[in-house]
Amino acid sequence: IRQDFAGDSRASLRIGRVFEKGSAMAAQRAPRLPSRVRRLARDEGGNVATIFVAAMVPVIALGGAALDYARASKARLQLKQAVDAAALAAAQHMSGAYIDRQQAALGALQANLAGSPIESVNVTVSDVDTADGKGVAIDADGVLPTSLMKVAGVNTMALGAHAEALAGGGAA
Repeated sequence: IRQDFAGDSRASLRIGRVFEKGSAMAAQRAPRLPSRVRRLARDEGGNVATIFVAAMVPVIALGGAALDYARASKARLQLKQAVDAAALAAAQHMSGAYIDRQQAALGALQANLAGSPIESVNVTVSDVDTADGKGVAIDADGVLPTSLMKVAGVNTMALGAHAEALAGGGAA
């Protein structure tokens, strides 16, 4: 081809430009995907929304943990007060049979936990002998279903309380 157009310098120049443009266009098409990725990486237009969404996940988890911890603290206090009342009720029946102490403790515990979110409450009533006299010990544990922590895989929180009371109304 160059021999045909050897005398005309403009023709060879034109052919050279066509080849240059063609090779440049082919080069532009091949790396198009990486250039789009680079452009996307440099683009800062949507970063605020992306960062906000990514930051909301731990914020919601922490908020859920705080809410469920507050609920657990309230439920733990409610369980502790119910166990204290159960120990005092059982101690009033120290002169009777063990079953009387147990029924008094369970009755007081159920009355104080009515409407409580605590589930699966297990109660142990036992007689104790101390240096100050005979008494009763109450151990109770239960579970509190979580609300927002279920998202993080924590479905329940364990609660427990212990109280002792001596015959005659004194608390140990």
